[in-house]
Amino acid sequence: MMYYSRTIVTFLITVFTCISVAAAVAHNRPTLDLSVIPLRESNIYHSYDNALETGALVGYIDANVKWQFKQNPRVRHKLKAYLNDNVYFNYSNRNRSSIGVMYIPSWQYMENGFLFFEGNLSRRNKDLIDDSGQNLARTLKKWETFLELSHRYTIGSFRLQQSFSYHNVNYDETDTLAVNGPDTVLVKLKSYDYHSYLWQFRIRYRASRKISTRFIFQSEKRYYDERRTYTIQYGAVKGRPFEIRNFRENRFSWWIHYRFTHRYKVSWETEFTRRTDNFENFYGYDQWQHRISFDSKWTRRHATTTTFRFKRKSYPYYFTSRIPAGEHVFVEYTDFQLAHSYRLSELVTLLVTIRNYNKVSNDWYFDYHNFTAGLGVRLTY
Repeated sequence: MMYYSRTIVTFLITVFTCISVAAAVAHNRPTLDLSVIPLRESNIYHSYDNALETGALVGYIDANVKWQFKQNPRVRHKLKAYLNDNVYFNYSNRNRSSIGVMYIPSWQYMENGFLFFEGNLSRRNKDLIDDSGQNLARTLKKWETFLELSHRYTIGSFRLQQSFSYHNVNYDETDTLAVNGPDTVLVKLKSYDYHSYLWQFRIRYRASRKISTRFIFQSEKRYYDERRTYTIQYGAVKGRPFEIRNFRENRFSWWIHYRFTHRYKVSWETEFTRRTDNFENFYGYDQWQHRISFDSKWTRRHATTTTFRFKRKSYPYYFTSRIPAGEHVFVEYTDFQLAHSYRLSELVTLLVTIRNYNKVSNDWYFDYHNFTAGLGVRLTY
């Protein structure tokens, strides 16, 4: 409960600060969106053995306060404070949270051109648990800074957008490891800190009032500050230099959207990702992902979103003793989600959420299944 109270107090301080800044500039009223959903999760430690699954109640909280101000017909400002919190009752080492503030100014030039800037500062907390469910020695408490500059221009049915962003992640440097020997010593663990640069290009084409399609290409280059490794070129050869771990990740995605009526629509997305890693060529992979979503507004009060996602990740240079000789590790994911909302009033909406997540690999050590369901409420003011 102490963890929960500190998170709420910090969020309230952030909200108060944002509202104070907004009130000092203009008289626009901020908008509040708060969702509280008690959930039941079937496998909180991601155990590959069904007999070892641990279920728990989870308190999910998502809150944000937004304020928008139109300085003049061409210049606008958006300020947002947000909180996302998962509280695992009786299993506090699984708690995770994020809290932050975001500022987005935008400028419209000519009739169809826009320039955006986004600054996002957040504090995140999550324990480190590997894919097999082992609770490792660290807690991933970190500060994140995200800066992005975007340009968007519309030409007829085409919308073009380019963006460049910088991401910096700074973990708390407090973790140590006891090394046994003649004398036990404490060794400072290597930092997970990293920074990355990402370039993105988008094209959206609206074929008609019912059909639109989008293509996205993005490329990220990430550098770790302290994690050194043998180079791929030379391998583990005595006398050869180490390198800071880094990787390049390129992602291509294609998305098509069809609107049957103003109440019913369907979306399909296909994505391919390739990561090339210099960390002993261990984490490089190819990934295909397909996702289909249905949005239905049955009545003025009832709405349902159903999503099915399939993903396959293949590691061409990753081999383990648990798979046949000559094979490399692959992992397949199936993810079904259903979210239904019933609007009681302008302020209150009831929420139902269901998720079935299944992860299967040719190495059984990475398998796990998790089912989550909950009933909650969203307040909008």
